[in-house]
Amino acid sequence: MNVSRTIKCISARHFVFVRCFCSSQKVLNTNQSQQNDPSAASKRNWIGPPDKLSNIRQVKYYIPDNESEVERTYRLMQEDNDRFNHEFWAKHNASFIKAKEEFIEKKEQTQGSLLIHGDGTKHVLTAEEMSEFYRKFVNDNQIKLKEYNKEWYRRNIGTLWPAFKANMYKVFKRR
Repeated sequence: MNVSRTIKCISARHFVFVRCFCSSQKVLNTNQSQQNDPSAASKRNWIGPPDKLSNIRQVKYYIPDNESEVERTYRLMQEDNDRFNHEFWAKHNASFIKAKEEFIEKKEQTQGSLLIHGDGTKHVLTAEEMSEFYRKFVNDNQIKLKEYNKEWYRRNIGTLWPAFKANMYKVFKRR
């Protein structure tokens, strides 16, 4: 059975809602996109723009009026995982930016006039020069990244059973 699919984008302030639905479902009116609260216009999760520091998109999870305890537990686990990822990557990216600026400043101080061309323009460090920084940064943060990966796997594997229970609850609730 071949079902045609349509993608409909609706935006409200800084959130963009992308919904994939079958052609037999009703399309949301575009005037709903004018509402300020994304949850009022839809019964789906809303995905925001990437955060400036963590580069992770904020998710505003839809909370149904008749949310069961099983669904609530799963949603809260998702929100906690999102918060964990956002906090880690915001700290990690901030330290990366700071270390990169310090590396460039140190290079400028050691090379001095070599970084200024004859026409007065500033020399940009090459990829080879920056690779020194990237290698050192990754080596210095290797333990932190391994700990993050272990925790990430633990958290995501931990959400499998609640996700299964929540989805089974939805299936049997519809019957």
